[in-house]
Amino acid sequence: MADSKNDNTLTSTEYWQEDFWKIGEAEIPNLEIDIHDLEYRELHQFLKQHLPSQNNLRVLELGCHPGRFLWYFHTHFGYQVEGVEYVGPACQLTQKALESHQIPTKIHHADFLKFESPDEPFDIVFSAGLVEHFVDVSPAIRGHTELTKPGGLVVIVIPNHAGLNGAILKHIDRKVYDAHNHMSYRDLKRVCDQDPELEFVTGGYLSRFNLSPSNFFQHKLEKWPLWFYKVVFKLYSLSMRAARILPNTRCLSPNTILIARRKENAHPS
Repeated sequence: MADSKNDNTLTSTEYWQEDFWKIGEAEIPNLEIDIHDLEYRELHQFLKQHLPSQNNLRVLELGCHPGRFLWYFHTHFGYQVEGVEYVGPACQLTQKALESHQIPTKIHHADFLKFESPDEPFDIVFSAGLVEHFVDVSPAIRGHTELTKPGGLVVIVIPNHAGLNGAILKHIDRKVYDAHNHMSYRDLKRVCDQDPELEFVTGGYLSRFNLSPSNFFQHKLEKWPLWFYKVVFKLYSLSMRAARILPNTRCLSPNTILIARRKENAHPS
């Protein structure tokens, strides 16, 4: 992503630093992901099923602030982790956060579309919540491919704003809604299939029912009396547990994931 908003980006450094993350107010975050939590459990199970178990693999996360997934990959897979982050203060904060968790890493301050690894390409290139901030996601996905070694994996996770979460977000926070390309899983797969060096492995909608991508409760915490918020949140938590019997769908699932392999005969960039 470029240092300022251009015709193909839906955000700017100012959006992330001042509006969304509020970096100036931020303290070093706790990075630990609870893999038993409903928000992460199915993602963890999916990644455990489809990612290699060798603990000497190198993983690069693009758009890595605050470092939570780098912590996750190092802790649960034993991978060697690095990240790329184009917002300067966010890059520095992510480096400090990972160091505070005793995780050896290097966070590169760079636009990932222009980033060139000082070492060889990576075994896995991962992003979560990145490519949907482009009008045309093809260059963003190509950026993942070029940083992946032949035979390595590209893993892309995006919020599912093509269903219920997108409809809610459009109603409660139009600025954040407009910062997203509201792709379905089919849209994401179609773009990946157009990359001649990528071979589809697996993917789909992830998790049953969760309103996290819509920022619904974050928004309502500022609007509702605390007692009413707690009552509604309790009902919501119960509904999430009941939704375990539902299939993953475009309408209700909070996230979309796709895994592709860079073909063995691809030429390293």
